[in-house]
Amino acid sequence: MADLTRLGTNPNTGVSDRGRDIRPTNEFLAYPFTLAAGVSVQKGQVLALNTAGRAVLADASVGQPQALVGIALDKSRRAGDRVSVLVYGPVSGYDGAPNPGLPVYLSDTAGEVGDGAGAVSLVLGRVWPDDDESGEDVIFFNFLP
Repeated sequence: MADLTRLGTNPNTGVSDRGRDIRPTNEFLAYPFTLAAGVSVQKGQVLALNTAGRAVLADASVGQPQALVGIALDKSRRAGDRVSVLVYGPVSGYDGAPNPGLPVYLSDTAGEVGDGAGAVSLVLGRVWPDDDESGEDVIFFNFLP
């Protein structure tokens, strides 16, 4: 299993990686909401709820059920800040996704999306075909029960 690469703005230069970033590709299909962060969070990381109801990094290696909630949409948030979270919809800005139709999983690396199952197999969504010929991987995430 390998982690997908999250594309986005380089914090050292302020320049966007290849002009791409983690973002919903269709605002009509995207379902975001806001949570308080329980830890530092980066755009594109997978989040779960802790017992205090705050967003923390999800991790397949913990070996126990987690209340997965979605993908962080804000560039960088510290613990206590509000973070926008996508719970449902298509997102681009990941590199290294498997072929269209195949699932993506929660990684054993905290907060990351993987191309294969981690210690606990948790499917987060599926890769969609590139419909605008941009060459970007599009993943349709579904964190709804």
